Amino acid sequence: MHKIYSQLLHNGTRFLNNGGTIIYANNGTIIDVLAGQQLADAQIVDGLLCPGFINAHCHLELSYLQDVIPQKTGLVEFINHINTKRNLFTEEFIHEKIITAEQQMIDNGIVAVGDISNTNYTIAQKQKRNLQYHTFVEVAGVLDSIAANRFADAQQLLQQFAALHNSSIVPHAPYSVSKQLMQHVNNTSTNFPISMHNQECQAEDDLIRNGVGEFIPFLENITKQQFKAIAHNKSSLDYTLPQLHNKQSVLLVHNTFTQKADVINAKKNIAFAIANGNHQQLFWVTCPKANLYIEGKLPEIYNCLAIENQTICIGTDSLASNNCLSVYHEILCMQQQYAVFSTEELLQFATSNGAAALQMPHLGQISKGFTPGILHICNWVLKEEMPIQPIIKRVI
Repeated sequence: MHKIYSQLLHNGTRFLNNGGTIIYANNGTIIDVLAGQQLADAQIVDGLLCPGFINAHCHLELSYLQDVIPQKTGLVEFINHINTKRNLFTEEFIHEKIITAEQQMIDNGIVAVGDISNTNYTIAQKQKRNLQYHTFVEVAGVLDSIAANRFADAQQLLQQFAALHNSSIVPHAPYSVSKQLMQHVNNTSTNFPISMHNQECQAEDDLIRNGVGEFIPFLENITKQQFKAIAHNKSSLDYTLPQLHNKQSVLLVHNTFTQKADVINAKKNIAFAIANGNHQQLFWVTCPKANLYIEGKLPEIYNCLAIENQTICIGTDSLASNNCLSVYHEILCMQQQYAVFSTEELLQFATSNGAAALQMPHLGQISKGFTPGILHICNWVLKEEMPIQPIIKRVI
C-alpha cells in the first residue's frame, strides 16, 4: 500500500479543496482518497496529481507521416497527400514510427487511446499492452455497390483487433460512406461506441447539403466514375446522425465547421432516440492542434457546447497532422485560445470524459476502486496556470 499527498489534486471531475492524500495498492487500484488530509506517513509532493490522460481520437498507424504533409492545406488536399504518400514507406519504417509514437503518448501521461485503424499495422504494438486501446476499425466507400464487400473486409480486420481488446467498426465520415454502408455499421454496432469524423471542412456540408463542392472531383478521382451527389438540404450532421440509432455512443470528432444549430439538433436527436428506447450518448471530441494544422481554424461551438451541457473529450489526431501526441498540449492549446472553460473543466475533458467515451469505467477518476493511473505534473503551481512545458511523471 502507498500514500501520496499534494495540495493540488484533481480527481478527474474537480479539484479537491486543499488537495488530499491518495492511498493506492501495488497494482494501482485506488484504496481511498482523503480530501484535504495530509497523512503523516504519506509521500508529499509539489505540483498537480491527476488521473492518467485519455486520448479519445488518434491514428497511430499514420505516425510515419510526421513532418511529411504541409500545414494548412485544407482537408481535401490533406487526404490527397495521405493517399499519394502511403506507399512510399517500408513496413519496417512504419512499424518503427508506431513504436516511437506510442512511447511518446506514454511519456506524455496518456493511459488509454481510441485509435482509428484502416490496416493491421498497429496490431504488433498493441499486443504488448503498453497502453489500453479501443480500436475503431474504419470503413469508407461512397458507392452502394461496394458496401457489402467493404464491410466484410472491415469485419475481418475487426476480428484481429477484437482478440486484443474492445473494438468496433465505424464510418470514416459522412462524405465518404454511402447510406447502405452506414446501415451496415448501424445494424451491427450495439453497446460499443461509434467514432466518426464530423464537419472537419466546409466541403463536407457543401456536399451533403447542396451536392456541390471540392469533394465531387475528389470522389470521382477515387471511384474513377462520374459522381452525382444528392443534395439533402440538411447539414452533414443533421443528415448522418439519425442513421446511427442502434443504442451506440457516438463520438463526433473534430467538428471544425459545426454550427450552433447542429449542436442543438444533435442534442434533440439523442433525446428522441432515448425516448424511443435506443439509449445513446454523444461525445464531442476536439483535436485543436490538428484543426490548426489542417484547416488553420478552430471550432467555434465551444460556447454552445458549454451552454448545452454537452460532453467534450480530447484527441490528438495523428502525427501526420500534429507535432506531438500529447493530450496535455491539446488542453493547453484550448486554454490559450478560449476563455469559456476553466482548467478544472479542461482536466475533466482529458480524463473522466474520455474514459466515459471509450467505455473504460475503471479509468479517468481518482476514486475508490478505480485504476486510472496517477500522474504527477511536477511544475504545476497554480490551478489556473498550466505550465507551458510540463514535467509529467507517472506515479503508477
